[in-house]
Amino acid sequence: MFVVIVDNLDNDLFSVEELSLKLFMSSSNLNRKVQKLFGFSTLKLVRDLRLQQASELLNIKDKSVNEAAEGAGFYDAAHLSRYFKETFGCSPNDYREINVAFSFIEKLKEEAMKQIDK
Repeated sequence: MFVVIVDNLDNDLFSVEELSLKLFMSSSNLNRKVQKLFGFSTLKLVRDLRLQQASELLNIKDKSVNEAAEGAGFYDAAHLSRYFKETFGCSPNDYREINVAFSFIEKLKEEAMKQIDK
């Protein structure tokens, strides 16, 4: 599941429905499984991974807010900023100044590539 999500983080049209199709299950079944495993919805899982990707693009890759929004699959910088403020309590620019991000998404991508190579 994470491999599919990470592979599609930069696609702002990627949805829970598309994820469920790629995993060969209904979106309601996927949501039940994610809820059971993580305690929150599939939509929140995808959004949180996108926010992590955006934070890495801002801090590690030194991208602009617009570039981070595009690279993390948000419709535009305003959407990224709104969810960023909800999650981190500050704007993406303020976050860049006060936080150093872990390269979590890059590590997920590396692990996904290892799995594919096996």
